[in-house]
Amino acid sequence: MLNLRTVEKEGILNTYSRFLLLVATLSFLLSGTIQAETKSEISGKNEFGGKTVKTIYSEGDSNAGVFRESIAYFHGNAKKAKEEFVYTETVMNEKGFGKAVAYFDADEKVIKQEFFYTDKIVATNGAILLAYYYTGAGAFVKQELLYTDKFASANGYKKLTAYYHATGRVSTREFEYTGKFADEYGFDRYMEHFDDAGRVIKQERYRNNKLIHQ
Repeated sequence: MLNLRTVEKEGILNTYSRFLLLVATLSFLLSGTIQAETKSEISGKNEFGGKTVKTIYSEGDSNAGVFRESIAYFHGNAKKAKEEFVYTETVMNEKGFGKAVAYFDADEKVIKQEFFYTDKIVATNGAILLAYYYTGAGAFVKQELLYTDKFASANGYKKLTAYYHATGRVSTREFEYTGKFADEYGFDRYMEHFDDAGRVIKQERYRNNKLIHQ
């Protein structure tokens, strides 16, 4: 039987600590301007109304040791809307990420980052995607971790989310569980709320978006 306290208390702490360490070494790469020599326009009008530009990195180019290629999507006003990055084999093997995507607001500030894990990580750890959300001012506000159906079936939960105070501390942690788990334990979502000092101040369980236990 699943140990709920391990899942609720230890699982999210250990998972987020481990993946935050990995992402911290890479996230800065998405917020800067990438310079390289080999660029080509692959679309004159994309879903954002502007052009799409592909960059191929080769030896001697800036960040060639980190990225194989990137694709930037622009709005009709020439401001960047989204940029996708494909990592080199070295980064894939060392960090476990195969691809990353950065999303920008109207001022070209990064408001969301997505890190996609390699097939090896997906197969061994069950993690598919790690996402970070920011305000336009750059404050870190939310983190999400998505799992495969196979992992969810074995462990009960399919998504973990952490929300943050302005101080940088976690304000709320949230688990989303499978239907099988909900049938056995009676809830499909668990939330744990913290004060500014990191103390638990409230716990909630939901079923079909209805609060069933507090």
